[in-house]
Amino acid sequence: MELEQLKTLWIEQDKKLDRSLQLNMRLLHQINFNKAGNKLRTLLFLKTIEMAILLFMIIALCSYTLKYITDPGFCIPALIITGFIVSGYISDIRQLALIVQIRADDAAPVSQLQKLVERLKILIVNYTKMSFISIPFYPLLLIVSARIFFHVDFWAPQFHAYLIANVITGLLLVPVFIWLFIQLSKQNIKNIHVKNFLSGSGWNQATLAQQFLNEIEQFERGDS
Repeated sequence: MELEQLKTLWIEQDKKLDRSLQLNMRLLHQINFNKAGNKLRTLLFLKTIEMAILLFMIIALCSYTLKYITDPGFCIPALIITGFIVSGYISDIRQLALIVQIRADDAAPVSQLQKLVERLKILIVNYTKMSFISIPFYPLLLIVSARIFFHVDFWAPQFHAYLIANVITGLLLVPVFIWLFIQLSKQNIKNIHVKNFLSGSGWNQATLAQQFLNEIEQFERGDS
């Protein structure tokens, strides 16, 4: 076989190999993107349910607040609780918007999708922090829920000792939740015990989606 014929065969083989690599890349991109999308679809479903529940709670608390608008003992606790719930609802909207954007941009560069997932994880961390902040305020929830569901007035003299005990418990919990708040920082986010705090918040789904995107990026760079 002459040299020119060999060169032609090599060029053709190189073209076939290049087409094969491009096809493998597209397949890997699609498979891993589908895996990431499935994880985010689960999170999308959970966030939708959560938003529906929070919206119901906001409507119920607004109705309760209007009913007791002239009674600060019931109105103010309800407003504080509503503030926390509205903050969580806004965070869910932002998370939902990012999830929809990530799942829709299947043709976007992997680096762009990774940035969106990273932003989603930051929102999840902030949402968890806010949840920790609200826990010491649980005596206010006791006051409101007892009034709504059992028509019990926790401000009545016979409940003073119980209410004071719960307020003291809430205050004692403040240092614990300050510590948890500090732990949920960018520097500590890789610690196992910190990740445990984020379980159930959508962190696991977002992390798995990020891992699938990282595999695509590694393949594009030629990493083993």
